[in-house]
Amino acid sequence: MGRILLGVVVAAVLVGLLGWWFDLFGAGPEPGSGQEPPSQPSVDPFALGEPLYEPIKEADRREFQVLARSGEPIVMSGVLDAIDKVDIGSAVGGEILYIGDGVPEGATQIAGLAPFVCSTYRTAWITQGGRKIAKFYKPLGKNSKIHGGQMVGELDYARALNNYLAKAARYMSKLEEYNVALRIDEVAQERLEIEIKIAGPHKTRDLADAKLTRIKTRQEAAKAYSELQEAEHELDSAKILLELHEIRPKRPFKTGYIKTIYKDTGEAVKELESVLSIYSIDHLRADGFVES
Repeated sequence: MGRILLGVVVAAVLVGLLGWWFDLFGAGPEPGSGQEPPSQPSVDPFALGEPLYEPIKEADRREFQVLARSGEPIVMSGVLDAIDKVDIGSAVGGEILYIGDGVPEGATQIAGLAPFVCSTYRTAWITQGGRKIAKFYKPLGKNSKIHGGQMVGELDYARALNNYLAKAARYMSKLEEYNVALRIDEVAQERLEIEIKIAGPHKTRDLADAKLTRIKTRQEAAKAYSELQEAEHELDSAKILLELHEIRPKRPFKTGYIKTIYKDTGEAVKELESVLSIYSIDHLRADGFVES
Protein backbone atom coordinates (compact mmCIF):
# COMPACT_ATOMS: atom_id res chain seq x y z
CA MET A 1 0.00 0.00 0.00
CA GLY A 2 2.84 2.35 0.80
CA ARG A 3 4.47 1.69 -2.57
CA ILE A 4 1.24 2.66 -4.38
CA LEU A 5 1.00 5.96 -2.47
CA LEU A 6 4.65 6.65 -3.16
CA GLY A 7 4.11 6.08 -6.90
CA VAL A 8 1.12 8.43 -6.97
CA VAL A 9 3.08 11.18 -5.22
CA VAL A 10 6.04 10.82 -7.58
CA ALA A 11 3.70 11.03 -10.66
CA ALA A 12 2.01 14.17 -9.28
CA VAL A 13 5.38 15.81 -8.71
CA LEU A 14 6.50 15.00 -12.30
CA VAL A 15 3.26 16.41 -13.77
CA GLY A 16 3.72 19.58 -11.75
CA LEU A 17 7.30 20.00 -12.91
CA LEU A 18 6.32 19.53 -16.57
CA GLY A 19 3.48 22.04 -16.27
CA TRP A 20 5.78 24.59 -14.64
CA TRP A 21 8.47 24.05 -17.29
CA PHE A 22 6.12 24.50 -20.26
CA ASP A 23 4.09 27.26 -18.55
CA LEU A 24 0.90 25.25 -18.68
CA PHE A 25 -0.42 26.79 -15.52
CA GLY A 26 -0.23 30.47 -16.64
CA ALA A 27 -2.43 32.92 -14.80
CA GLY A 28 -5.67 33.68 -16.63
CA PRO A 29 -7.92 36.68 -16.16
CA GLU A 30 -9.26 36.97 -12.68
CA PRO A 31 -12.97 36.39 -12.25
CA GLY A 32 -14.96 39.63 -12.23
CA SER A 33 -12.17 41.69 -13.84
CA GLY A 34 -14.12 42.09 -17.11
CA GLN A 35 -11.25 40.80 -19.25
CA GLU A 36 -12.10 38.18 -21.91
CA PRO A 37 -9.58 35.55 -22.90
CA PRO A 38 -7.92 36.31 -26.24
CA SER A 39 -9.53 34.51 -29.21
CA GLN A 40 -8.13 33.57 -32.63
CA PRO A 41 -9.30 35.82 -35.53
CA SER A 42 -11.83 34.11 -37.83
CA VAL A 43 -11.02 33.89 -41.59
CA ASP A 44 -13.68 33.63 -44.28
CA PRO A 45 -12.52 30.85 -46.67
CA PHE A 46 -14.61 32.32 -49.52
CA ALA A 47 -13.16 35.85 -49.31
CA LEU A 48 -10.64 36.46 -52.15
CA GLY A 49 -9.10 39.51 -50.51
CA GLU A 50 -7.86 42.67 -52.15
CA PRO A 51 -7.04 42.59 -55.92
CA LEU A 52 -3.40 41.99 -56.77
CA TYR A 53 -3.36 44.78 -59.38
CA GLU A 54 -5.18 48.02 -59.59
CA PRO A 55 -8.26 47.54 -61.81
CA ILE A 56 -8.48 49.61 -64.98
CA LYS A 57 -10.90 52.44 -64.92
CA GLU A 58 -14.00 52.39 -67.09
CA ALA A 59 -13.00 55.56 -68.94
CA ASP A 60 -9.58 54.16 -69.78
CA ARG A 61 -11.18 50.90 -71.00
CA ARG A 62 -13.48 52.77 -73.41
CA GLU A 63 -10.59 54.87 -74.72
CA PHE A 64 -8.53 51.72 -75.36
CA GLN A 65 -11.38 50.08 -77.29
CA VAL A 66 -11.81 53.19 -79.48
CA LEU A 67 -8.11 53.21 -80.30
CA ALA A 68 -8.16 49.50 -81.17
CA ARG A 69 -11.10 49.89 -83.56
CA SER A 70 -9.77 52.99 -85.23
CA GLY A 71 -6.35 51.48 -86.08
CA GLU A 72 -5.55 50.99 -89.77
CA PRO A 73 -4.76 47.34 -90.85
CA ILE A 74 -1.21 46.56 -91.80
CA VAL A 75 -1.04 45.35 -95.40
CA MET A 76 2.09 43.75 -96.79
CA SER A 77 2.88 41.89 -99.99
CA GLY A 78 3.91 38.25 -99.83
CA VAL A 79 3.78 34.84 -101.46
CA LEU A 80 2.93 31.30 -100.39
CA ASP A 81 5.76 28.89 -101.09
CA ALA A 82 5.48 25.09 -101.03
CA ILE A 83 7.71 23.30 -98.54
CA ASP A 84 7.51 19.75 -99.91
CA LYS A 85 9.09 19.55 -103.38
CA VAL A 86 10.35 16.32 -104.94
CA ASP A 87 11.52 14.93 -108.27
CA ILE A 88 9.86 11.67 -109.32
CA GLY A 89 12.03 9.19 -111.19
CA SER A 90 11.59 5.86 -112.90
CA ALA A 91 12.57 2.72 -110.99
CA VAL A 92 13.63 0.99 -114.25
CA GLY A 93 14.91 2.17 -117.58
CA GLY A 94 12.89 2.20 -120.78
CA GLU A 95 10.66 4.25 -123.06
CA ILE A 96 7.90 6.41 -121.60
CA LEU A 97 4.54 5.06 -122.75
CA TYR A 98 2.56 8.07 -121.48
CA ILE A 99 2.48 10.81 -118.83
CA GLY A 100 -0.85 10.54 -117.05
CA ASP A 101 -3.05 8.57 -114.68
CA GLY A 102 -3.50 5.06 -116.07
CA VAL A 103 -6.77 3.17 -115.86
CA PRO A 104 -6.36 0.06 -113.63
CA GLU A 105 -6.34 -3.35 -115.25
CA GLY A 106 -9.80 -4.87 -115.35
CA ALA A 107 -11.67 -1.55 -115.26
CA THR A 108 -12.61 -1.82 -118.93
CA GLN A 109 -14.00 -5.33 -118.39
CA ILE A 110 -16.23 -4.06 -115.58
CA ALA A 111 -17.33 -0.66 -116.92
CA GLY A 112 -16.92 -1.32 -120.64
CA LEU A 113 -15.13 0.83 -123.22
CA ALA A 114 -17.76 3.59 -123.44
CA PRO A 115 -16.63 5.63 -120.37
CA PHE A 116 -13.05 5.80 -121.67
CA VAL A 117 -13.75 6.61 -125.34
CA CYS A 118 -13.98 10.38 -124.85
CA SER A 119 -11.81 13.49 -124.95
CA THR A 120 -10.86 13.09 -121.26
CA TYR A 121 -8.97 9.83 -121.83
CA ARG A 122 -6.38 8.81 -124.39
CA THR A 123 -5.08 5.47 -125.61
CA ALA A 124 -1.53 4.13 -125.63
CA TRP A 125 -0.63 0.92 -127.47
CA ILE A 126 1.87 -1.80 -126.60
CA THR A 127 2.85 -4.71 -128.83
CA GLN A 128 3.15 -8.22 -127.47
CA GLY A 129 3.59 -11.32 -129.59
CA GLY A 130 2.20 -9.73 -132.74
CA ARG A 131 -0.92 -8.35 -131.06
CA LYS A 132 -1.60 -4.86 -129.75
CA ILE A 133 -2.89 -4.09 -126.27
CA ALA A 134 -4.69 -0.79 -125.56
CA LYS A 135 -3.90 1.10 -122.39
CA PHE A 136 -6.29 3.94 -121.42
CA TYR A 137 -5.00 6.87 -119.39
CA LYS A 138 -5.94 10.39 -118.35
CA PRO A 139 -3.19 12.75 -119.54
CA LEU A 140 -1.42 15.02 -117.08
CA GLY A 141 0.56 18.16 -117.79
CA LYS A 142 2.17 21.08 -116.07
CA ASN A 143 0.10 22.41 -113.12
CA SER A 144 -2.11 19.29 -113.17
CA LYS A 145 -3.54 18.36 -109.78
CA ILE A 146 -2.50 14.98 -108.37
CA HIS A 147 -2.98 13.01 -105.15
CA GLY A 148 -0.64 10.97 -103.01
CA GLY A 149 0.23 7.58 -104.50
CA GLN A 150 -1.44 8.42 -107.82
CA MET A 151 0.10 7.10 -111.04
CA VAL A 152 1.64 9.95 -113.03
CA GLY A 153 3.14 7.95 -115.88
CA GLU A 154 4.16 4.53 -117.14
CA LEU A 155 6.95 2.98 -119.19
CA ASP A 156 6.48 0.53 -122.05
CA TYR A 157 5.92 -2.74 -120.18
CA ALA A 158 5.51 -5.18 -123.10
CA ARG A 159 8.59 -7.24 -122.21
CA ALA A 160 7.80 -7.23 -118.48
CA LEU A 161 4.22 -8.33 -119.20
CA ASN A 162 5.44 -11.20 -121.39
CA ASN A 163 7.79 -12.32 -118.61
CA TYR A 164 4.95 -12.16 -116.07
CA LEU A 165 2.64 -14.27 -118.24
CA ALA A 166 5.38 -16.89 -118.72
CA LYS A 167 5.99 -17.09 -114.96
CA ALA A 168 2.25 -17.35 -114.34
CA ALA A 169 1.97 -20.27 -116.76
CA ARG A 170 4.90 -22.05 -115.11
CA TYR A 171 3.33 -21.55 -111.69
CA MET A 172 0.04 -23.09 -112.83
CA SER A 173 1.93 -26.08 -114.28
CA LYS A 174 3.85 -26.65 -111.04
CA LEU A 175 0.64 -26.33 -109.04
CA GLU A 176 -0.98 -29.07 -111.11
CA GLU A 177 2.09 -31.31 -110.73
CA TYR A 178 2.00 -30.82 -106.96
CA ASN A 179 -1.71 -31.75 -106.78
CA VAL A 180 -1.04 -34.93 -108.82
CA ALA A 181 1.91 -35.85 -106.58
CA LEU A 182 -0.26 -35.44 -103.49
CA ARG A 183 -2.95 -37.70 -104.95
CA ILE A 184 -0.40 -40.41 -105.87
CA ASP A 185 1.03 -40.19 -102.35
CA GLU A 186 -2.45 -40.68 -100.86
CA VAL A 187 -3.05 -43.77 -103.02
CA ALA A 188 0.34 -45.19 -102.01
CA GLN A 189 -0.54 -44.67 -98.35
CA GLU A 190 -3.87 -46.48 -98.82
CA ARG A 191 -2.12 -49.42 -100.50
CA LEU A 192 0.40 -49.61 -97.67
CA GLU A 193 -2.35 -49.72 -95.07
CA ILE A 194 -4.06 -52.56 -96.97
CA GLU A 195 -0.81 -54.57 -97.21
CA ILE A 196 -0.26 -54.16 -93.48
CA LYS A 197 -3.73 -55.53 -92.72
CA ILE A 198 -3.39 -58.62 -94.97
CA ALA A 199 0.31 -59.20 -94.27
CA GLY A 200 1.29 -62.83 -93.78
CA PRO A 201 4.29 -65.10 -94.09
CA HIS A 202 3.98 -65.12 -97.87
CA LYS A 203 3.22 -61.38 -98.23
CA THR A 204 6.49 -59.89 -97.03
CA ARG A 205 7.61 -58.94 -100.53
CA ASP A 206 4.35 -57.14 -101.33
CA LEU A 207 4.54 -55.25 -98.03
CA ALA A 208 8.13 -54.19 -98.75
CA ASP A 209 7.15 -52.97 -102.22
CA ALA A 210 4.30 -50.95 -100.72
CA LYS A 211 6.64 -49.33 -98.20
CA LEU A 212 9.17 -48.42 -100.88
CA THR A 213 6.44 -47.00 -103.09
CA ARG A 214 5.17 -44.88 -100.19
CA ILE A 215 8.66 -43.51 -99.53
CA LYS A 216 9.13 -42.65 -103.22
CA THR A 217 5.74 -40.90 -103.56
CA ARG A 218 6.37 -38.87 -100.42
CA GLN A 219 9.73 -37.74 -101.78
CA GLU A 220 8.16 -36.81 -105.14
CA ALA A 221 5.42 -34.80 -103.37
CA ALA A 222 8.05 -32.89 -101.37
CA LYS A 223 10.01 -32.18 -104.57
CA ALA A 224 6.85 -30.97 -106.32
CA TYR A 225 6.06 -28.65 -103.40
CA SER A 226 9.59 -27.19 -103.49
CA GLU A 227 9.27 -26.52 -107.23
CA LEU A 228 5.88 -24.92 -106.65
CA GLN A 229 7.36 -22.56 -104.05
CA GLU A 230 10.16 -21.62 -106.46
CA ALA A 231 7.65 -20.91 -109.24
CA GLU A 232 5.58 -18.76 -106.87
CA HIS A 233 8.62 -16.66 -105.93
CA GLU A 234 9.49 -16.20 -109.60
CA LEU A 235 5.92 -15.10 -110.29
CA ASP A 236 6.09 -12.56 -107.45
CA SER A 237 9.38 -11.19 -108.83
CA ALA A 238 7.85 -10.85 -112.30
CA LYS A 239 4.86 -9.01 -110.84
CA ILE A 240 7.12 -6.62 -108.93
CA LEU A 241 9.13 -5.92 -112.10
CA LEU A 242 5.89 -5.23 -113.98
CA GLU A 243 4.69 -2.79 -111.30
CA LEU A 244 8.03 -0.97 -111.34
CA HIS A 245 7.17 0.32 -114.81
CA GLU A 246 4.54 2.54 -113.17
CA ILE A 247 5.73 6.02 -112.18
CA ARG A 248 4.32 7.04 -108.80
CA PRO A 249 5.40 9.52 -106.10
CA LYS A 250 6.87 7.73 -103.10
CA ARG A 251 6.68 10.65 -100.65
CA PRO A 252 3.37 10.68 -98.71
CA PHE A 253 1.14 13.71 -99.28
CA LYS A 254 -2.55 14.46 -99.84
CA THR A 255 -2.69 17.03 -102.64
CA GLY A 256 -0.05 18.35 -104.99
CA TYR A 257 0.62 19.75 -108.47
CA ILE A 258 3.04 18.96 -111.27
CA LYS A 259 5.66 21.69 -111.54
CA THR A 260 7.94 20.52 -114.37
CA ILE A 261 7.96 17.61 -116.83
CA TYR A 262 11.52 16.61 -117.74
CA LYS A 263 10.71 13.60 -119.96
CA ASP A 264 7.58 13.28 -122.09
CA THR A 265 5.85 10.49 -124.02
CA GLY A 266 8.15 8.53 -126.34
CA GLU A 267 11.38 9.65 -124.69
CA ALA A 268 13.84 7.17 -123.17
CA VAL A 269 14.80 7.33 -119.51
CA LYS A 270 17.48 5.59 -117.49
CA GLU A 271 17.00 3.83 -114.19
CA LEU A 272 16.21 6.31 -111.34
CA GLU A 273 16.31 9.25 -113.79
CA SER A 274 13.95 12.12 -112.93
CA VAL A 275 10.84 12.27 -115.10
CA LEU A 276 8.89 15.13 -113.53
CA SER A 277 8.86 17.44 -110.50
CA ILE A 278 5.93 17.92 -108.13
CA TYR A 279 5.15 20.02 -105.07
CA SER A 280 2.64 19.45 -102.27
CA ILE A 281 0.25 22.08 -100.91
CA ASP A 282 -0.34 20.27 -97.61
CA HIS A 283 2.17 22.56 -95.88
CA LEU A 284 2.86 26.08 -97.19
CA ARG A 285 5.24 28.81 -95.98
CA ALA A 286 4.12 32.46 -96.10
CA ASP A 287 6.90 34.87 -97.10
CA GLY A 288 5.99 38.54 -96.45
CA PHE A 289 7.85 41.71 -97.48
CA VAL A 290 7.81 44.76 -95.17
CA GLU A 291 8.74 48.14 -96.65
CA SER A 292 11.48 49.95 -94.78
